[in-house]
Amino acid sequence: MPRTDTIRGSTLCDSSRLAAAPEQSRLVFVGSPEDGFAHAGQSFPLAGLRRVEFRRAERGPLTSSIEGGVLRIGMPHPWVSSHHADLELDGNAELVDLESRNGTLLEGDMIERAVLHSGDIFEVGRCFFALRQTKAPAHEPTTELHPVAHPDYAASMHALERLAPTRVPLLLIGDTGTGKSALARALHRATGRGGPFVALNMMARSVEPSLLGEGNALLAQARGGTLFLDDVGALSTEEQGRLLSALLGFMLPDSDALNLPEDGVRVIAAASSNLHRRAAEATFRPDLYARLAGYECRIPPLRERPEDLGLLVRGIFEAAGVPGQRVKVDVFRTMLAQEWPFNVRELNNCVSAALALCEESAPITAAIWREVQWPNAGVPAAPRLASVRETIIRELAAHRGDKAAAAKSLGCAMVDIDRWLSRFDLVPEQFAS
Repeated sequence: MPRTDTIRGSTLCDSSRLAAAPEQSRLVFVGSPEDGFAHAGQSFPLAGLRRVEFRRAERGPLTSSIEGGVLRIGMPHPWVSSHHADLELDGNAELVDLESRNGTLLEGDMIERAVLHSGDIFEVGRCFFALRQTKAPAHEPTTELHPVAHPDYAASMHALERLAPTRVPLLLIGDTGTGKSALARALHRATGRGGPFVALNMMARSVEPSLLGEGNALLAQARGGTLFLDDVGALSTEEQGRLLSALLGFMLPDSDALNLPEDGVRVIAAASSNLHRRAAEATFRPDLYARLAGYECRIPPLRERPEDLGLLVRGIFEAAGVPGQRVKVDVFRTMLAQEWPFNVRELNNCVSAALALCEESAPITAAIWREVQWPNAGVPAAPRLASVRETIIRELAAHRGDKAAAAKSLGCAMVDIDRWLSRFDLVPEQFAS
């Protein structure tokens, strides 16, 4: 690939086309596919620095040191030159290749000199970095709740960790597949309480007084634990009123708003739509929103946080029992360029399938990756995707999990139902009762 002298914006940029201001920027190590992303997620504030130097380290982990306003990052990989590249921080953030043996790449293109923008991904000797402009306070990358390196999202995760043991109700907003259910379960574990995790999909069940009331209802079952209300944005106005009435006795404010009683219920809700906007527009009850959104966390889609890819892939490897699994560098470049309409769920399924197809100790190759990639051509945008999911859930609920009946009602083939069930991670049996 020929080198070019490039000054351009980024397809991953989350701000205007203005260059990232160094004093408000953070450099994030996305990781290296050559070592299974062993050191992914490290974050380096750039305030007060004049330059970042990228060098080869002889051995050991990724190293860093600061002297005289210069941050030196050492990478123990043979593809990194002794002094490979510099990131100049005098005004703009300008990446300069220093005639390195293997070149410096910006979003897959070889460069000699380029101005970076927030969200840009660049590559130094098969090690990937992201520049992110942020005003969020610096935090160490967290994997306690979710694998997160994105600075703004990491700040939200740290807030959630502190709020988990309190009685402050939490509202998670994110597209399908972003991991709202997994985050809710992690928050339940973070409460440190022994009660159960009780999940209710609000699209699959009608909100009747008996469902959330006394006796053997879900609020009673969740005493001492967590009640997770998924898809609350899909409730009708009438059902929103019933839910509010049921929650009032469990969420009344008192003199101690932080400490959750041992038999109290930690309430976590989730939605795919912007409930704050809907409450302002009166399409969602403002009084119910006020009860659910003690703290609202937006979970960004995967395409908006590419710096988290290394951490996420490493987590999938570790869960599969193959820490240190290698990925060919061209495959990881493809991952970074993907849109991921089904977000972390899609990533998890694709990487897990690739691991199953790999020979023992062999890396994930481009041929294997092409075989496991989901065909996303024609997949609707996020709002339409949420509508498709809502329709399928309502049909399965109406037909008590009968896929054939749901397909007939929707006028589609069973293969289409099976495909959407897989992509939305839905199990028909959960609608049978």
